[in-house]
Parts: sequence; C-alpha cells; structure tokens
Amino acid sequence: MTRLHVIIPGDPVPYTRARFNTRTGNVYTPQKYRAWKEGAALLIKSAARGKKFYFSNGIGWSYRDSKVRVRMNLYTATRRGDWDNYYKAALDAIVKSGVILNDNRTCVGPPLDGTDAIDMTNPRIELEILAVRISSCVPPF
Repeated sequence: MTRLHVIIPGDPVPYTRARFNTRTGNVYTPQKYRAWKEGAALLIKSAARGKKFYFSNGIGWSYRDSKVRVRMNLYTATRRGDWDNYYKAALDAIVKSGVILNDNRTCVGPPLDGTDAIDMTNPRIELEILAVRISSCVPPF
C-alpha cells in the first residue's frame, strides 16, 4: 500500500473562501492563503515523487476505483481557526500537488482523525496520506 508522510512547516493557514471586491467587481482568493497553498503543494509534490495514489483496474490507471485516507496532525501557534478549515486547506494543497485529482469523493474515513495542539515554537501540519482499495474501505458507521 502506498503511504506518504509530509510535514509542512510554518504557521498553517486555514481555508479562506473567495472574497468579492465591491469597488472593482473582482473575485479573489486572499494572498496569504494562496501563498501557503502553493508552498504546501510543492512540498507534497516533492515528497510524493514516484509514489502512485491510484490503482490499475486492468485496463489502465483508475482514479475512480482508488481512495485515500488523509490523517492530519495540526500544531498551531494559537487557538485561532477552525480545524475543519485547516483540513480543507490541506486537502486543497494535496489536490494542487497532483497527488490526487479531486478530494470530493476520493477521501474516505473520518476527517477528524488526528491531533490538534498548540506548539508556539514549531507550528506545522503533519499529513499522512494512505492509498486504499475500495474493497478495504469500511463505512464509518
């Protein structure tokens, strides 16, 4: 089974939805979130070099038949931000890195599996990405 462990150093940035500038009419994503996502995606992509998070269905490579479990350990400098938004930001970075194509129905398992702690000296996100076959997926309830 393919497993990937990545540590994204620095103060994590939670997912931030797009904003609307009423003066210009432009829709934009805040720069701080975009910069964090770009950097995190580069780290994930370099760590995943050579690893495949999809399986062969006998004809070719199939993303549809492949699932991943993502476990996140979150260490922030303060208690600001919602855990779900940090998880969403991490999934966006994984998708941007190209490790998975889409996080809508690809991620399985309970999303709240992991650690949430304060570490003022070394804030970071630790991600563990595990490729699983559909036959090994068990419903959470």
